[in-house]
This record gives sequence, C-alpha cells and structure tokens, in this order.
Amino acid sequence: VPVLPDGRILMVRQYRNALERSTLEIPAGSRDSKTEPTVECAARELEEETGYRCENLEFLLSLRTTVAFCNEMVDVYLARDLLPSHQHLDEGEFIDLEPYTVEELCGLIYQGIIQDGKTVAAIMAYKNKYLEFFVQGPHRLSKKRSLKGFMKKILNLPHRGHLQLWKGELWGKAMKGFLLGAFVAGIFMANLMGREAVSNAGILNDYFIEKFRYTDINAEHLFFYILEERLPLLLLLLFLMFSALGLLSSVLVLGWQGFSVGFMLSTGIAKYGLKGILLVLGGLLPQYVCYLAAYGGYFGFALFLRQRLRGEYFLEKKYAYGMGALAAILLLLLFVTGIFLESYVNPVILKNILKLF
Repeated sequence: VPVLPDGRILMVRQYRNALERSTLEIPAGSRDSKTEPTVECAARELEEETGYRCENLEFLLSLRTTVAFCNEMVDVYLARDLLPSHQHLDEGEFIDLEPYTVEELCGLIYQGIIQDGKTVAAIMAYKNKYLEFFVQGPHRLSKKRSLKGFMKKILNLPHRGHLQLWKGELWGKAMKGFLLGAFVAGIFMANLMGREAVSNAGILNDYFIEKFRYTDINAEHLFFYILEERLPLLLLLLFLMFSALGLLSSVLVLGWQGFSVGFMLSTGIAKYGLKGILLVLGGLLPQYVCYLAAYGGYFGFALFLRQRLRGEYFLEKKYAYGMGALAAILLLLLFVTGIFLESYVNPVILKNILKLF
C-alpha cells in the first residue's frame, strides 16, 4: 500500500487476461524463490511497478486468498516516505499509475469496481488501522465532521484481540478499581492513625476554622497564590503526558485524589459526625468537579498518546502530538477554571457551612 506525501494511495491499473479487462490494484508480485523474505519481494515489486522505493516497509496483514483449494498466502505491507526511483517493467507489461484518496477507493470498492481480494483487504485494513481518527481529503488528512463521533472514537480504543480498552473492558475497570482501592485506603489510614492524630488535618483544624470564619478573603490574591503554587506541578504533569511516564503519573495522581477524599471524609466523620461530611464537601466543591475532570482527561489522553506514539495503535505522530497539545491546553484551562472556583466561589460556600459549627 504505497502512500504518497499528500496522503493519497498510489494504485496500478493493468490488463488481466483472466478477466479480459483492466483492473485497479495495489502493487503486488511473487517471490523469486521460496526463501526470499516477503518484505524484500514487496520492496522490489513496489519499485518495479511504481518507480518508487521505500526503505522502511511496515507489515500490515497476511491473508489466504482461496482456502478452499489452495494454500496461497499474501503478505501486505505499508510503504510511506516514498523515494523517487525508476520503473522496471517486464517485457510486455504495461501499468498506469493512478493516485486515489482512501475515501475514493472505498467508494470504488462499494460500487464493485475494485474487486481484487488483496486490494480490498489491504485498503480496508489500512483505513481501519491507521486512519481511525481521520478521513482522507483530496490533498490532506482532514478531521471528521462530527465532534461527537470524534470523541466516541477516543473513548473506544481498539485493542488487539478486539478488546475495548476504555469502556469497562480493561483500562476503565482497572482505573475504577484503583480509585476505589485508593479511597478505601484513605479511610483505612485515617482510622489507623486514630482520631487525635488526624483531627487537625486540613480544613478540620480548629484554628483554621476559627480564623477562616472571621477573615475576609481576597479572592484575587488567593487565585494567584494557588496558581503559583500548583502551576509547576501541573506543567510537569502535562510534560509527562507526552512521555512513557504519562500513564503512570496519571494513575498516581488519580489515586492520590481518591486517597485524599477517603482520608478527609473519614476524618471529618470521626471529628464532627455527619456534619463532618458537609464540611469536607464544602471544602472540595465546586472546584473539585473541574479538578477530577482534568485528572480524568489527563489519564485518557495519556493513554491515547501512549498507544499511538508507541506504534501499538499507529497514528501519524504529528497528528498525535497535535491532539496531545490541544488536550494539554484544554486540561490547563479546565484546571485554571477549578482554581478560579476555589478562589472566588468556594470561600463563600465554606463560610456559609461554617455557620453550622
């Protein structure tokens, strides 16, 4: 499957005696000997038929063409970063080169114009495996129109063996289990340390409550103070999102949030009873909605980048990095929104709740 720099696929049109007509196919040919590696055969046939060569062919799939009466097997490779060379056609062999977008080729397949088995399998495999998030335009890769469909693709990451990594099959369940475990661990730790040891933690500290109750909060100063304190860690996390440590850091951050909430709720109940739950929730809302959404999005995009950039699920790296950069901006805005709510809205809520204490 030779892919041109503009994203179109270079097809060959040649006359087939068995069909008594010309057919549109991907470049193909037979090995010179049984011992010749199929990748070398593919490289040779690519140059002979198209006049292009490729130094790094990528394996796409293998298929058996007619299992009912023969054992023929075809290995299909993807050829990108094509380098101009020269055609080396056999005597009496005539081939026309025609570039098509993937959309155009799919249309020809569905219309019954392209019927060659290996070509149909190769085009559909290339489209499904490499163009999950993009469809071919005439001269470039263009985003799908539906944002809903785009996000649905992100949340349905296909895994080898047809496992769904996100929708409760593997990563989703593992993350939910880890969060629940961290939450329970926080409760257990609070009880293990004892009431006296934890009764002055965070907003449960009597001195903090007394001072906060009668202090006028300068929301603007609080906003920039929190931003200055948390921005370095946030930028570090966004940087790690593009690295091999991105997924691990996202799991640890979410786990810490679960542990902290479990710890504070257990401590609040131990000190104030059911009113302690109200106090803890008053200290968390509404900013924690943004924070949890940001951390959850961080986990999702760290998983997305890990799969795409390691080649397990290939997507053009420039688009993967571009989407990661867009995600980083969105997550940063979401986190800053949480800091804004924590500075301007949460103090008002917390002061009203403290009137009950």
